Parts: sequence; C-alpha cells; structure tokens
Amino acid sequence: MPIDNGALGASVFGGLDRERVQFAEKTLCTGGPGSAGGCHFAAVEYTAGGVRYTREHVASAPGRRRRRPADGRSTRRDLRHAARLRVLHRGGTRTDGADGSVTVSGADTVTIILSAGTDYAAEYPAYRTGVDPLAAAADRVERAATTGFGALRAAHVADHRALFDRVRLHIGATAGVAEMLLQSHRGVVDLLPALPVFWASGSVRGLRARGDVTVDLDWAAGTPTRVVLRTGQDGPVTVASGMFGGLFEVRDAAGRRVDVRRDGPRITIPARRGRTYVAWSLVRVEPSAPERVGDAFPVEVTVAATGRTVPAAELSLSLPEGWTATPATHRFSPLRNGTSRTFAFEVTPAASASGQHRVTATLQGDDWQATGMTGVLSG
Repeated sequence: MPIDNGALGASVFGGLDRERVQFAEKTLCTGGPGSAGGCHFAAVEYTAGGVRYTREHVASAPGRRRRRPADGRSTRRDLRHAARLRVLHRGGTRTDGADGSVTVSGADTVTIILSAGTDYAAEYPAYRTGVDPLAAAADRVERAATTGFGALRAAHVADHRALFDRVRLHIGATAGVAEMLLQSHRGVVDLLPALPVFWASGSVRGLRARGDVTVDLDWAAGTPTRVVLRTGQDGPVTVASGMFGGLFEVRDAAGRRVDVRRDGPRITIPARRGRTYVAWSLVRVEPSAPERVGDAFPVEVTVAATGRTVPAAELSLSLPEGWTATPATHRFSPLRNGTSRTFAFEVTPAASASGQHRVTATLQGDDWQATGMTGVLSG
C-alpha cells in the first residue's frame, strides 16, 4: 500500500517473514496526489504461531521522514542522493551483518526510521543546493529517534487532520426525507406520499415501515415502477401507491403470482414471515416539458406497455388552477406489450403563475388509472 508525506513516499508490501518497502524521494520521481481519506498511514495486523504482529508505516509531513544505514550517491548529472536508515528495537538482540544487513531477533517491537533527500533545487542554472543531503537525512533520523514513534505518529495524525478533517457537512433531515418517500403510521405502507416536484425519478433501498416491512423502491415520473417488500411477520400488509390504481402485477421471490385484494390505489398482500414480494407496473405514463416555461409550452407524454397490452383509454393533463391544455384529451387505442406511443399537448399557464408547478398526465381506462408527473418552473 502507498504512503507519502509530500517529500518521501513508499510502497509497503510483504509477508510474515519479510516486509518490503520501496521508497522514493520527490526530487527523484514525479507523481500525483493520493487519497485524502483516513489518516494516511499504512498498517497491518495478523496472528501467526500464536504471536500477534502489528506493523505500521507513517510518512510524517511534520518530520519529513518515514518510520522504517543505507547511503548512496547518484552521479548522473552530479545529482547527489542520500538515504539514512536507523533500526531501533525493544527487547531481543540485534546483529549487524558484514553485507550491511541488520537482523533483530526476539524483539517485542522494532522501529525503522528512514529519511532521504537530494541536493536538487528547482533554480536555474545550477539546479543544486550545495547542501550535503546525507547530513540532512541523518539529522532528521536522529531527531525522529529522539522523539519516538508514538509522538511522531500522533504529530502525523494531527497534521493530516488539520488539512483533511477541517470541514463537516451534515445534510440533516434524514427522517424528513424518508417521510417524503414512505409513511406507515396509519397502518398502510404509503409509497411516495410527499414526493418533491423535481424528484420525479429515483430509487431507494432499505426503507423500514411499521409492521416489520422493509421496502426497496424504484420510481419514474413520480410513480413507482417496481416495489420490493420483505415482511418480517405473518399477516396482511396494505400498500398504497398510484401504481396500484393502474395495471400491475405482484409475484413472490420464486416468481409465483400473488393474489392481492385491491381497493382503488391500495392493495393488501397476504404476507408470510420471511417472504419477499415484488410488484411492478405494466404501463408507464411519462410526461416531459421544459424545466423553465413562459407563456405557452409543449408537453409530450409517452405511454409504454411494459408487461401486457394496454387497453383503450383516454389521456389528459391535470394542471394548476387557471392553466389550460390543448387538446384537452387524447384518445388512446390499445398498445401492444413492448411498444410505446407519444402524445403532444400545448399548455398555457395562468398569467400570475410563478414558482414550481406539477404537471400530471393521467391515462384513464374503464376500471384503472395510470399517472405520471413532471415539474416546471414559471415566472
């Protein structure tokens, strides 16, 4: 996993017996910003052989060092690069190998401090600072060793939060939003009872209704198109929605048709505990209009058959008081499943109209009614 402090960065990876740290200093490479989430340190914890292991890596911006002796020099174009590493341990033993390796055995904790730098300067024409990068890196390492890992980590977290934890955004009104989408305090699961004008389409998952009912809901043109009900107890569940005044179907999770009792825009499902019931619309009525309107404006209404043939009906618009539509109605002939048809109206608002307004299209059959709405701004 990658970490960096703006000057020294590293990728940390490995396993139980070997931890690998691939590091780079900013004047040796280029890159881009990383995630601002969390506190920006890498950590891994695991248990092996009955021993709990914790490894943490912090790229400390306040200290310009990474917590993890290697000297080096790059002669290409005379750029000097240096890195200093120090190993601290609590408990156990340390062995320094002839090849420059360091082995720590039986320790409770091991802290490795690494700092690096170059003599590069972004200044024409020399592009060099003239400062020994090894001395600077060694000084940072010694100061870090004196400070201790706990204090370095705390300073790092505080510095990171000062940059990325400065703003709190609380949208609020969560309960109020849920009440716009679902109400159930009167013994009926009422879907979209107070939908705002410009929330015509959307979806929501996991709404909770009284009676231990969980609801998933998709809607378009202000009317549900698909409803999923998961019931936590036996007994009838009554659901109210404009969708149930039209053409619809209810099935269980196995795809079996469920017989429901219908009363206008309400249905009652003989629910069983732990069952899932899915209802979806077989006809959609979707009006569209310009968002901002003037004296007169067009409204197009598309009717789609989404599960069966839609029988003959009459299409009209419900408008704010004083508004008129031309024509007043359209005759609607049967529409085959899987097809759609679009109808045009011209709407003239009242002279004093201003603000948000709802335009509702109604497809009225012999014993059914399907609706859809859109919103406009006038004035």
